[in-house]
Amino acid sequence: VAAYPFDYVKSQLQTSQGKLKYKTGMDVAIDTLQNSPRGVLQFYKGVGVQVLGIAPEKGIKLGVNDVLATMSRQSFGGAFPLWAQILSGGLAGACQVVASSPLEVMKVGLQTSNKTMTEVWDQVGGIPGLFRGAEACIFRDVVFTAICFPLYTYLLQQGVPPFVAGAISGVVSSFAATPPDVIKTRILSQDEWTLQQRQLPRQ
Repeated sequence: VAAYPFDYVKSQLQTSQGKLKYKTGMDVAIDTLQNSPRGVLQFYKGVGVQVLGIAPEKGIKLGVNDVLATMSRQSFGGAFPLWAQILSGGLAGACQVVASSPLEVMKVGLQTSNKTMTEVWDQVGGIPGLFRGAEACIFRDVVFTAICFPLYTYLLQQGVPPFVAGAISGVVSSFAATPPDVIKTRILSQDEWTLQQRQLPRQ
């Protein structure tokens, strides 16, 4: 919740409209504070979806990674080789799309429009719509976890304090996962959605 405003700013920058309108995150923050009727609360639009979705998402990711790590250690006499760490992290990221895709569809829809949750849900069009852009979401999650978990483990083995190791692995993983994250936001943002609907052939 504390970091959610940064996620809101990121979503604005990643849309095609935001690319033309803003140069930096500070531009987004200033524009939001000056022009949004909700003021600072606008930075938390969609936070309820985030709170509800983050538990199953992280539970799946951490649970799958832990199960695969245990299986690896049992198969390799207690060892957890680097390739197995990368594979475990990547598979964990792929599995979490069951929760992360619906979360992203609803969250981005709220962050990049003036619609209410009910209106976004109506536009999504049911369960299949919750997995719109799932391919980009899988790519992002696989890249992130395949780097984050092994890097965190390596840094701990080198004696780096857990907080610092977590920060470094998180920054590196987020940087690597940004390109697919931008693609995901472009697919899910309201301006891209509207454009695609306009281009659909009339019945």
